[in-house]
Amino acid sequence: ENELATSGPHASNWASNIKQCLESHGFESAWTDGVTNIRAFLNSFRKSMILKFQEDWRNKLMSSERFGAYRIFKEIHKKEKLIDDITIKKFRDALIRFRFGLNELGINNRYNPLNKNCPFCPDTIEDEYHFLFVCPRYAEIRNKHLSHLKPNGLRLEECLKQVFFVNTTDNCRKTAMYIFYALKKREEDLIISQRANCSLVQN
Repeated sequence: ENELATSGPHASNWASNIKQCLESHGFESAWTDGVTNIRAFLNSFRKSMILKFQEDWRNKLMSSERFGAYRIFKEIHKKEKLIDDITIKKFRDALIRFRFGLNELGINNRYNPLNKNCPFCPDTIEDEYHFLFVCPRYAEIRNKHLSHLKPNGLRLEECLKQVFFVNTTDNCRKTAMYIFYALKKREEDLIISQRANCSLVQN
């Protein structure tokens, strides 16, 4: 195995990959000297891999502009309660994507980063707070699904924690439903607006 891992200046095979993995986790001696207690080694190596994964995940989260809102309420890597609480896939997916910043809000506009404004509110940044609590375009949907939230006077961080640290299954589902239907309305209204603009140009 040692010969396989070191043969050639740029060797890349299963043996070299294992050697590199051990070295990156501080277990290079396991490659050169072997191990005497396999069970103890595997337990230690597993814990080291988990810790490194969590550290890499946290560093990526803190350095990414896209995850600015996500890192406010996601402090540790673990399975979220919403995965089990929201049984309807379209609502669960809408909430998960929203948390990750994988949506069409102006704040997440990668194709035109200079324009982050709300398409319905002139000179107003379309961030998560505006979409969830402020934009009058979704007032009817908001009154139906987010009446349990009280954002008045709270900072952005506190509002997002109120939304995503929901402590009941019912509130979790309501939040997911609001996001789904509000994003759907946003898309439909933009299509109507674009068609109206095209008609004006043609006339």
